[in-house]
Amino acid sequence: MISRALTNLAALGFFYRLVRRTWGERVWSWRQTCADCHYFVREVRAIHPQVITLEVSPADRVKAKRSDYSWLLDHYAICCYRKVWDEGHAFDPSQRHSVVSQINRRGKCFFWRFRPGMMQPATLELQKSETEAADKYRARRLTFYGLVIGALALIANAWVRIAEHRHWWPFE
Repeated sequence: MISRALTNLAALGFFYRLVRRTWGERVWSWRQTCADCHYFVREVRAIHPQVITLEVSPADRVKAKRSDYSWLLDHYAICCYRKVWDEGHAFDPSQRHSVVSQINRRGKCFFWRFRPGMMQPATLELQKSETEAADKYRARRLTFYGLVIGALALIANAWVRIAEHRHWWPFE
């Protein structure tokens, strides 16, 4: 009996490793990096005080994931639009690839998946509404769970009252 359970467990482990190896990065262990984030932008910082923010194209994002920053000209600075990090402030250029493509930012910043062509102010509003909708869904779900628990408690109470009335077991 035990050997059969261990065999089944080993087969399950083999299946898990096979699926993990096949689909791993795409399904279960998707990392949230700046290269995949909508807030990854480049800024033109010239002599005049106005900063011009430009979107990083999908092709440039792919190059950034491969540590190829040939698309980044001298007058550009890459940064996070939400100011989580900025290449212009105490930034070590040798750490650029690490910051952009290797650090997993899941749960540590304002990550929002890149949507080509969408402007940054619209992104801020949509992310805000998406977060509010998720919070409302969570509140509704918890309310539903509370109602289910309350209904089960009422059913259990009714069953105990019926059992007490019919003397199915002694109550004292």
